[in-house]
Amino acid sequence: MSEKSREFFAEWLFDHKPEVVVINSIGMVEFFRIPFRISLKYIGNSYLFAVQIEKGERFELEIESDFNALCSDKYDAHTLLIVDSKSSIEIVEDYKV
Repeated sequence: MSEKSREFFAEWLFDHKPEVVVINSIGMVEFFRIPFRISLKYIGNSYLFAVQIEKGERFELEIESDFNALCSDKYDAHTLLIVDSKSSIEIVEDYKV
């Protein structure tokens, strides 16, 4: 499933301009507003997901190679959800509380 998910992720990022990235993993939650760069890089048996903001701050999270990427409208907006067995990443185009 990861190849289709990787392609879906790339197409979604090409068509959308994310405002918020929320990363939930074991023992932590990270929140990024207006990300400057989002990347996904294959590193052998897994992928390295990275978010960078304008100040140069960068956050990286390793996700399993069999991750799933799908859309959900949790925030009444265009949202991409990336899930593996240890973490979830929500990328929101138009965040509204």
